[in-house]
Amino acid sequence: SVCLSVCLLPSVRWACGYKNAQMVMSHLLKAYPHISNRLFGGRGFVPCVAAMQLYIERAWKGGWDPEGCLHFQGQLANRDVWIGTTEVAALLRSMDIRCNIHAFTSRTQRVWGPQGDGAGSSDAPPAIDNGADSDLYKNTNAGASSSAAAAAAPPPPP
Repeated sequence: SVCLSVCLLPSVRWACGYKNAQMVMSHLLKAYPHISNRLFGGRGFVPCVAAMQLYIERAWKGGWDPEGCLHFQGQLANRDVWIGTTEVAALLRSMDIRCNIHAFTSRTQRVWGPQGDGAGSSDAPPAIDNGADSDLYKNTNAGASSSAAAAAAPPPPP
């Protein structure tokens, strides 16, 4: 079974990034027990959203994702704000978990999802070619090929 941690939140509209991160980290705990001592101080479970906010702030204080820290003015705790991929990457990297960020773009401007014009459409979203030569696949690790980036550890904090 997968370890889930849920906190009662006054508003859940902004917590999807945290919940996605909880699911990823829950999977890491179950699938890779040898790294469980690195995740959240070896506690063996994924903390609630409020605690994750504090862990991300701690990652920022350690020098991870200075741009994200600046964007959120160094504070997530007790704030109903969305987080994204870079905040989760900073959290993982601060716990010595290697991860890379990849951006996937579309050849069209059509957005699929609850806010996009594709919502409710009977048409399927366009197929995405994840091949190395595809212009849809862009590695956000500047100057690194996807194979080199996958093999490289994240840079140490400044």
